Amino acid sequence: MSSLAAVEPLNGGVVTPRERATQEYLQSAGRTLSRQQLRDVVLNTQTLHAEFAEIPMNFVDPKEMDISNPHSRVILRTKSSFDPLSSYINANYVRKCVLYWPERRGFYGKVEVLINSVRECDNYTCRTLTLKQGAQSRVVKHYWYTSWPDHKTPDSAQPLLQLMRDVEKDRTGSPSQGPVIVHCSAGIGRTGCFIATTIGCRQLELEGVVDVLGIVCQLRADRGGLIQTGEQYEFVHHALSLFQTRLSADTGQ
Repeated sequence: MSSLAAVEPLNGGVVTPRERATQEYLQSAGRTLSRQQLRDVVLNTQTLHAEFAEIPMNFVDPKEMDISNPHSRVILRTKSSFDPLSSYINANYVRKCVLYWPERRGFYGKVEVLINSVRECDNYTCRTLTLKQGAQSRVVKHYWYTSWPDHKTPDSAQPLLQLMRDVEKDRTGSPSQGPVIVHCSAGIGRTGCFIATTIGCRQLELEGVVDVLGIVCQLRADRGGLIQTGEQYEFVHHALSLFQTRLSADTGQ
């Protein structure tokens, strides 16, 4: 979906009525769910799909985007650890199906990449890498989720929750507290599910409620199309319901 400016040239500062309505919806929409409401809504797929259909995609025509940096680069900047939405960067600048890491050692421009260790799990692989450029070096944990089918959702949400726990453990345990960079094939489906689920789990832990609609709207305000399908939107709710069940069992609430 292209904006009107793609077919009808407008002044740079002009916002179309549709774009204004989209931004107003994304900035204001929300539906806070209690634990019981979350359990109930998971059983009502028709309601979830209808709610998802109302969320604007917020796509921007690529011709209108002013991208100042090469697509192959992502600048890591300091992010606030108090804002759950600021802990994740959606980076989809890698060609599909290309292994962008070496078996043991490789050079990418001026950057040397060393594989320190590889841990094979049932649904994903974790690698510890060292990136070197001159006298500077950085250790990076790389998770490769291999069992999620393209354009579909997994049969079980348990592997996603386990991956999420491992990633969060590494993120919070890192002395640098840097952001998590997330990407997939299109950069909006599986990526969106992972980020939305992680933020939702944090809401449930800290507040005892979750606003999936509000989370997805905020994500789409930054990246159009996050959560591609109603099935994925339903899957996020299912994963959060499963997480809440485990959380209640652990805390006795």
